[in-house]
Amino acid sequence: MLTANVTLKAGAVGLAVVIWAMWFLAAGTTIRSVAVRIEFRDVPHGMEIAEQSAYDLELRLRGSPWVIDSINPDRLIASA
Repeated sequence: MLTANVTLKAGAVGLAVVIWAMWFLAAGTTIRSVAVRIEFRDVPHGMEIAEQSAYDLELRLRGSPWVIDSINPDRLIASA
């Protein structure tokens, strides 16, 4: 029963995977703006940051709603 019509079964599974992938990848896109603080790392010895023109950066995140909702904006850091 499992080995009969293998090509037909493989085609059905392949078609199901293609339909699922199209639904999964294009299931809607969310765009969210998030303010992220700027952090300076690896400042060369003998140099210092005297003045910052900006303390945070606004990012636009785009993706599936469940991915965007799983991101904690407080944990995002822009490093320079």
